[in-house]
Amino acid sequence: MAPMSRSPRIACAILVLVAVIGDAAPAGAQAPMHRPMSGRFKRWLENRLPGKAIYLKPGITVAGGWTNGSGTGFTLGGELSALYWHEAIYGGLVVDGVYDWQRGGARLMVGPEFGLGYFGIDGGYVRDFAMGAHGGAVRGFVSVGIAALYVRYTALYNAPDIVDFGLLLKLPLPVWQVKYPWPRCCEELGPPPRKR
Repeated sequence: MAPMSRSPRIACAILVLVAVIGDAAPAGAQAPMHRPMSGRFKRWLENRLPGKAIYLKPGITVAGGWTNGSGTGFTLGGELSALYWHEAIYGGLVVDGVYDWQRGGARLMVGPEFGLGYFGIDGGYVRDFAMGAHGGAVRGFVSVGIAALYVRYTALYNAPDIVDFGLLLKLPLPVWQVKYPWPRCCEELGPPPRKR
């Protein structure tokens, strides 16, 4: 068997630990050194954790928008991301548009998006149609499943700055994916080879 790279070894070790804890032996019983994962857990991993994938992620945002000097108003919008995923690291492009009732107009942002696991960041060029201004924005978010909480700072030329904070709901639609062989790597994972 060819040696595995470090990140799949770490991921498989964590999955084996979860499987062992889930099937822990009764008190006083001696647990075996290696316990294979149950079939249900293997199928769950196979269906949910691709190794590589390309996703289109349409979504909606429901948030508040604080404008410097004007207060906070309700914002509602939508966005679309195109992302390349590789072992929980992802990157791509995002287009985001919102309507801000406090400012009485819409904003559009276009730029890159990057993330690692639950955490992500995006940003880029912003056009504010309410004030006829343009500038840049950066947004940080924490996501679990299809939901994310985010905060975005927008700096505009010749217009007040904006801070958005709210909820983002996005549906990942796979365009292409390669299933990562989690069960196989976990079954074959054993102690590292001894040096001679």
